[in-house]
Amino acid sequence: MFWQLVKNIVTLNMRKMILKVAFLLLIIPYIIFGNININEIYYNIPDYTGWNDSDQWFEIFNFSSNQISLESWKIKTSENEIFTFSLTINPNQRILFVADSSRFIAHWDSILIPGAIIIEYGASIDITRNSGEIKLLNANGEEITGVEWGGTGTATSVPEGYSLGLFPEQIAYPQLVDYKTCVPTPGSDNREAPPSAINSATWGRIKAMYSSERLWKKFINYLL
Repeated sequence: MFWQLVKNIVTLNMRKMILKVAFLLLIIPYIIFGNININEIYYNIPDYTGWNDSDQWFEIFNFSSNQISLESWKIKTSENEIFTFSLTINPNQRILFVADSSRFIAHWDSILIPGAIIIEYGASIDITRNSGEIKLLNANGEEITGVEWGGTGTATSVPEGYSLGLFPEQIAYPQLVDYKTCVPTPGSDNREAPPSAINSATWGRIKAMYSSERLWKKFINYLL
């Protein structure tokens, strides 16, 4: 009886330890990389003379105080298009991903901060959809963050010429964050669009891909 009790206690403690280790292995990547967010997306291109789908772009932002290597990271769209890139992102730095760098600079040079880092993805991916999603994956293919728009429970389509931006700008893990209709500000702080550009059909509240609730569900599924 005594030894059986001891065995049960040891087994229970081992299970607790295994659960703790499993949880740490799951959560550590998101603690390290969870401060990197897809910060702004410009996908609904205006029907103006001289503009076309090649003018799409999006921005990622390192909210942390640490320099982070993004070696062999990937951008993945809802259509399973993938763009692989490698760089090191500095603390509080923004990186701009654009379809066509020359067109991007021609349109936005007047507001770009000198020295802005621009990465061209060309035809590798396409985000000009009223309903879509982009995800940021690390070198192991693990999803770090992502934004979905135009569907139930997600941010809905923004008006032409506006961007979908994280507002207010903040670390998405583990807080709930808003992606709202914004005035495009590539390389600079996001700026919410005036009320005249927004109605209940043009934006919705969504949670960051790795809110505490989502992370907990992922942990439970991992254990099962």
